Amino acid sequence: MNVSVYDYLNVRGKKKNGPKMLLPWLLSAIFYWDCDCDAFLNVGTIVRRHTLRVPHPNTFGSFPPTTSAPTITRNRHVLQVLSDAMATRTKDSTTIQHLHRHQSPKRNIVFQNTNVYTEQIPFSSVVPSENPYEMLVPDIGSSVEDDVRSVLGLETKGSSVLDVSVEFVDPHTGAMSLCSKCFGESLLPEMKDAVVGHLTKILGLYQSILPSTTSSDVSSRYKARVVGTRGRKRGTKCPRWHVDHVPVRLVMSLVGPGCMYVTEESAIDRTALNNLDLTDTQTANNRIVSSPHENDNNNSSTSAGCMDQASAGTAVLLMGRAWQEEEEEEEGNAKRRHDTQATPLAAVHKSPELDLFEGRVLLTVDVVPTNLPPCSDH
Repeated sequence: MNVSVYDYLNVRGKKKNGPKMLLPWLLSAIFYWDCDCDAFLNVGTIVRRHTLRVPHPNTFGSFPPTTSAPTITRNRHVLQVLSDAMATRTKDSTTIQHLHRHQSPKRNIVFQNTNVYTEQIPFSSVVPSENPYEMLVPDIGSSVEDDVRSVLGLETKGSSVLDVSVEFVDPHTGAMSLCSKCFGESLLPEMKDAVVGHLTKILGLYQSILPSTTSSDVSSRYKARVVGTRGRKRGTKCPRWHVDHVPVRLVMSLVGPGCMYVTEESAIDRTALNNLDLTDTQTANNRIVSSPHENDNNNSSTSAGCMDQASAGTAVLLMGRAWQEEEEEEEGNAKRRHDTQATPLAAVHKSPELDLFEGRVLLTVDVVPTNLPPCSDH
């Protein structure tokens, strides 16, 4: 049964017994509050109506009766403080978890029947066969030196990794800022214009997939990040199969191999994806993703059957968990239908495997929630 905190303190009997009955209430409420026992404590943070779901007396000590009696008014302030604290705690613990889901635009129709959208955006160089993005790959000497210093337990110089990020609203402005931070004054005017034009197309694509406003009067900010690495250790940032906790993320390799993603939902073990706790990445990957036809062929055919890998110059837009959870909420939290018409879940993907000193330049684009402070540039 559900009774309000104050109604429950209208205990039967004499008024002097009220304070004695309050102590078990506070202790039990705090106990269940700390244990996050939602079956006992149900805090309505929207209407500020806090109710307690009372278990049977035989299951947890003895509780006072709920019939009417004189109200203990002097203890109302204490209970209000407790209720407000519980409401604040509940709100704070879920703010970041549900931020993208509640503050971001609705799922784009592009992801109605798929969780991955790809588009080729090749770079048109003013000089044939010249790719200016290769300038962003750290040299081999710096990579080797940092690897040696890392093995010896010394502080690395950091010159083996390029990490640049900018926030923007207008794609062209963001492209100019990103180009300036990456290349400085090292590009000729014609090449700089070509790079800015190329980046503008990429940032514009993301903005077209994820609308530029979360409401009629609030403009979204976007964050573009370029990371240049060399070798397996620094180039393979996310070697394990995973999903992103965002509405949608654009991932594009400007130099080197692109990301790998799963194309068949039947090959994914979502339970293992969400709950598996293994230190060995290869073992975990084999548990999370397995070919539905692996019994018919050897393991070498697994990637060809249920996975795909993007090439350099291919923009990959990966639907994240925020849009998946948004869809589940709109369906009334009903159980997902396991059929071919079911709404796609978040895209499962990972970084590609690189050769020993292979270079890679990766561009990612995300939306920044409107109620967060601006992200710092690294």
